[in-house]
Amino acid sequence: ARLIVKSFELSAAQKKYQEDRNVEPKPISFYKDAAPRVDHYMRCSVSVADVDYGMQVPVKLELAYADGSPVSSEDASHLKIIGDSLGGLVVPPNGQVTFCYRIEIGSFRRADRKFCVKVSPAADHVAGVQPVCTPGVLVLSKKRLATPQPNPAKRPLTNAPLDLAEKKQLFEATTQIL
Repeated sequence: ARLIVKSFELSAAQKKYQEDRNVEPKPISFYKDAAPRVDHYMRCSVSVADVDYGMQVPVKLELAYADGSPVSSEDASHLKIIGDSLGGLVVPPNGQVTFCYRIEIGSFRRADRKFCVKVSPAADHVAGVQPVCTPGVLVLSKKRLATPQPNPAKRPLTNAPLDLAEKKQLFEATTQIL
């Protein structure tokens, strides 16, 4: 018996955030600083495959790297489970459990490694069920919507020398300031 990922998706707000910024769909990226944070999350559904236990299968969630290896205990605290998932997760017989989560540590701080959530059985009577990992996600900081527009009040930088009128104007403005 094993756990399997039935579905995985980014929240509608996160999809729109990435769409507005022309983010490529591969690799899967998640912008942790997009606001409001409550609207930006990932949703995953998990079920049990290969056997019908006929009973509930409690599961636990842990932050891991995309290859399934564990993160440090300090980094593990950066997994935030959202909403109804807080009270404990149970896969019902012949069903699936859905949970929403955020990862709040950037991949940049961990050598651009992708993160996932490892879903494992959380009770002795289902210890033989194999765990599963959600798809690996590159966790990034904010991405600007567009390049900042130059301030029209500022004169563009050039290598051209100032003409006499510009020098006089600059001198008068400086004199007034001082």
